[in-house]
Amino acid sequence: MTENIKHIVALGVILLIAFGFYYLSQNDSIFKGHQQRSDEIAAETSRLKNEVIAPLRKLDNVQLGSDFFSSPEYKALQDISVPLQKPALRRDNPFAPLR
Repeated sequence: MTENIKHIVALGVILLIAFGFYYLSQNDSIFKGHQQRSDEIAAETSRLKNEVIAPLRKLDNVQLGSDFFSSPEYKALQDISVPLQKPALRRDNPFAPLR
C-alpha cells in the first residue's frame, strides 16, 4: 500500500511540475517584464553616457603647465600647519576592563 502512495505522490509532483512549465511557457507577461526592465536599463545607461562619461572624456585633452610651480606666488607660500598632539587620555586596549 505504501508503494502505491509513493507512486501517486511522485506522479502528482511530476504533473505539478509539468503544469508549472506549461503555465510559464504560455504566460508572456513574465518575459515582457524583463524586456521592459532591460529597455529601461539601456535608456538609463545611454543617459549616463551623455551626462557623465562625455564630459569626463573632455578632461583627457586638458594640459597642465608646470609654470605655476615656478611662479613667485607659489614659492611665497608657507607651511603653517600645526602638528597634532597625542590625546591626553589613551588606553592600549580600549576593550580591556578598567583597572
